[in-house]
Amino acid sequence: INRLLSLSLENVSLEDMLERAIDDITSIPWLSLESRGAIFLVEDDIEVLVMKAQRRLSMSLQTMCSSVPFGRCMCGRAALSGQTQFADHIDERHEHRYEGISAHGHYCVPIVSAGKVLGVINTYVKEGHTYNKKEEDFLRAVSAVLAGIIERKRGEQKQAELLKQLESANKELNDFAHIVSHDLKAPLRGIK
Repeated sequence: INRLLSLSLENVSLEDMLERAIDDITSIPWLSLESRGAIFLVEDDIEVLVMKAQRRLSMSLQTMCSSVPFGRCMCGRAALSGQTQFADHIDERHEHRYEGISAHGHYCVPIVSAGKVLGVINTYVKEGHTYNKKEEDFLRAVSAVLAGIIERKRGEQKQAELLKQLESANKELNDFAHIVSHDLKAPLRGIK
């Protein structure tokens, strides 16, 4: 959590921050994770998760899970319910399957801010892994930190866009003022 908070202070893009965050999350030895996972965010379509960062996922899975509707598969169920989804093996909630898929389970933890789902953290656990409340609590704490970072980064991005629009509007206003000034002076020059 401290590394995520430190990372949030660096001047990096949201995408870079998410890449580094999934690296940190999947490398925590005491979490019993399989060093695989992904972070999904909700973007333009408020009912779809978009994979933004991943570690060690097969190309098949990256393609299948590049966009996940709310309610579909484990990540989509976590997003729809706003609740952590845990599985100790591949079950009926694993809708995305492919030839050669390895046995595994998941913690899918929603990233929530002010009651609104911003995304999902998807981590892999070994098949047969026993649910651990401390692991879920930790992942929920990570999720809360990520929610704050995501909100701040999106706010910074929106602020930058608004500043750009303001600069453009100021330029147009200055150009207009120059034209009006010139047009108003023309009759005076003629009279003079």
